[in-house]
Amino acid sequence: MIHALKDFFNRAFKFKGRTTRRDFLWINGIGFAVGMLFPEKGVLNRIGSAAAAALFIPLISLTSRRYQDVGISGWWQLILYIVFLPLLLIKVVSKPVRIFLIIIFIIIQLAGFVISLLPADALKRKR
Repeated sequence: MIHALKDFFNRAFKFKGRTTRRDFLWINGIGFAVGMLFPEKGVLNRIGSAAAAALFIPLISLTSRRYQDVGISGWWQLILYIVFLPLLLIKVVSKPVRIFLIIIFIIIQLAGFVISLLPADALKRKR
């Protein structure tokens, strides 16, 4: 766990290279556990939101390196953020559109997580 955290912060802005499955899962598990500590309202929510904003680029970097380890470009995670942008307007759209966007977001999120669980070079083209 300590190695995963050191690697995460030392390589926070490095998008090239690889990240192991173990390190990727440690960071995401820690992030999930810490995220569960912050309630939806109040001062702790603001602290959690600030922490999430500060770790946004390092998490993109981590996922990019993990995707490269699997054998695909880190740019594939861009799909998730393109789908995420309409969710920011969720209060403006109708309920059926909102539900549709949330379902698409969850499917893409799960697909990205499954890809990150694949072994090294699993999707690399064989020449």
